Amino acid sequence: MLLRLSVEERVPYVVVTATGDLDVSTAGTLATAVSNAFSDGYAGVLVDLAGVSFVDSNGITALLAGHRAARRADGRFALVAPSPQVRRVLALHRLDRDLPAYASVALALAGPGDGTVG
Repeated sequence: MLLRLSVEERVPYVVVTATGDLDVSTAGTLATAVSNAFSDGYAGVLVDLAGVSFVDSNGITALLAGHRAARRADGRFALVAPSPQVRRVLALHRLDRDLPAYASVALALAGPGDGTVG
């Protein structure tokens, strides 16, 4: 399955909604969207993963690249509504501690510490 991305401005953030598989053939697309948002001067990127049914190591690498891009830009990077499959992979790699995840876009927009999922 391909990965579909939609990008929505929620100034000062961008919400990138992903649907499909985040894998070797699609991870670069997500990484580019996140990198472009920070290059365009947005304060943060929220990646909605509710529609992602599969993630492999390349997808994890893309998420970590987003996290690093946020740190370089002194910005914010967070995941929104990661599916159970994605949460399992994040936990397996112990990234659930490093990549903040929220139950909804609204909670993510509310700020760090409010409504995180674990």
